Amino acid sequence: NAVARALSNSTDPRVIPVLLAFTERPPLAGIVEALGRHRRVEALPYFIKGLAEDFVRPAAERAIRNLRTLTRETLLETASRRLPPNEREAASSKRQRRSALSLFAELESLEREEWPIVFRLIHDRDPEISVVACEICLNNMGAPVKVTPILRLIDLLPSADWLLAVKIEDCLVKHFEA
Repeated sequence: NAVARALSNSTDPRVIPVLLAFTERPPLAGIVEALGRHRRVEALPYFIKGLAEDFVRPAAERAIRNLRTLTRETLLETASRRLPPNEREAASSKRQRRSALSLFAELESLEREEWPIVFRLIHDRDPEISVVACEICLNNMGAPVKVTPILRLIDLLPSADWLLAVKIEDCLVKHFEA
């Protein structure tokens, strides 16, 4: 971590291949930070892996934000991919998917071809993913389509923990007119 952070300010072209060689190993915050500062698109899969790790996630989120326009599809794919797919989802998978969808929600608009994917996430098994997907839909879709996310938020409210309940209530208040 310390070496990678020290190398992150270097302009020596030999630094990047050295840093990229470390992407074959589990994510480390220092390497993510260094590659993020250099805006290395080829390190995006490494950044995505970092979203699942508590100590690496903040650096991975910053690195992904630096690549902003290049990550839409990857973030949406990550938010949709449960691991393992047909069993009880791993906690790291939930963390990764939640972070990816939250980063996706920061983007300015929802593209037409992305609507069906986000709309499916409204009914995700994970309530936090479901709430973020509802927010994305409410912020980007027209009035007739807003009924489904609003009803889903209302359905989630009784079983939500207090923090998620506050988020749901804030979203419902914000979109009260709908």
